[in-house]
Order: sequence, then structure tokens, then C-alpha cells
Amino acid sequence: MPKFHLLCHFDFGHKTAKLPVKQLGKASMLDQNNNHDVGIQNVITSCDLVVNQNNFNISTKWILTIVYIVALILTGCSTDNIEAKTINIRVANEQSNEAISNAEVLLILEGSAPLTSYTDSQGFVIFELKETDQQRFTVVVTANGYQSYQRNLLGSGSLFEIRLAEQLEGVSNFLLRVIDNTTTRSVSNINATIVVDGKSYTDPTDDSGIVQFSMSIEEHSVSAIVII
Repeated sequence: MPKFHLLCHFDFGHKTAKLPVKQLGKASMLDQNNNHDVGIQNVITSCDLVVNQNNFNISTKWILTIVYIVALILTGCSTDNIEAKTINIRVANEQSNEAISNAEVLLILEGSAPLTSYTDSQGFVIFELKETDQQRFTVVVTANGYQSYQRNLLGSGSLFEIRLAEQLEGVSNFLLRVIDNTTTRSVSNINATIVVDGKSYTDPTDDSGIVQFSMSIEEHSVSAIVII
């Protein structure tokens, strides 16, 4: 059976909570405090790859070092200068075009962990990527008092303008992303069901593995169950 986990962002009215959901099947969310922040236990751990160099003798190290330096000279490369590309994003109000500061911007590259940053006082955020990273990516933007926004983008270097619509009173957004645990790739066209106060809402994920629910919800109703 495939193993999936979710990356979630929930917006309860004007309060937001970013939730990493990393367990198979069913994830229960409990209200933790009065400001409607919600948490789910992280059950996935990360590990670092450690290279054991004890098997190299001194002469081998010197040979490898010399060969590496010669290769750099011949190719004109530098160990300090790795060519990078930038993703420039500006987030603004849909109606007034005023900059939205402290908006959370999630940049999703297929097969990699999402990159997260926040807009500055002018509504700008910049991501620096390696030149080898893919050109196509998904951006998800959330901000207090605004509806969540998702868009597929292509290219780098240019300025991408994103306009957010104001959040309707009494409406909450649930934004989910489904990922294969083994490959970390997005899982598209899989049904995700969210249960709020006994009511079920089901929709399939898109090409980026993302599904968004918008619904009216009482101010105190902050518990939910996500099923995939």
C-alpha cells in the first residue's frame, strides 16, 4: 500500500496555522489553545548522511585533492561560486494593490522539501535556487485575513505578481498537499476527505497534489479529521 503524508495549512477566520501531517490514513487534529492554532504530531524523522573517511590513507587524500584542483583549473570552475537562479514574488491586495507583509509563501519543487519564506514590508520575497533545480514549480501563499492562493509558475528571474482576495467573514480555508512518503513527490488525483463537526467534504488533489476546501465554520469549531 502506498504511504502518503500531508502538508497542511488551515485558516480559521483570521487566524492561521501551518500543520505538517505525516502519518498514513487518518490524522486527528485537536484544538490546543484559544487562538485556534492546531497541531498534529510529527511522526517522521529526518537523518543526515555521514561519510566515513577513515578508510582513506594520506597518499590517497593528496591524490584526490590534486586531481580535484587540476579539474577545477581546467574547467574554470570555482568551489565558492555555484550558479544560482532567483524566484522573485510580490504579494499584494487584489483590490487596492497594497503590499501584504508577512505573508507566508510556500515554494514547491517536485521531489524536494517545500521552501518557505515570508514577504517583507513591501510585499516582496525572493527564493534562490540552484541552477539544476527544475523550472516549473508551485507557489502557495497564505496571509491573515486573505484567502489562500495557489498557482503553477514557470521560469525564473522575472517578478511574479500575486494578488490575494480578502477572506470572507465566517469562511475558513483548508489547504492540503498529499505527498508520497517514499519519493516525496506530489500525489495527484487522489481523494482527500476532511470531516468538520461531523460533516464530510471530499475533493481530489490537483497536479501538484494540492486540494483546497472553503467552508463556513463556527468560530469555536476548530477540530477536524483528514482522511486519505
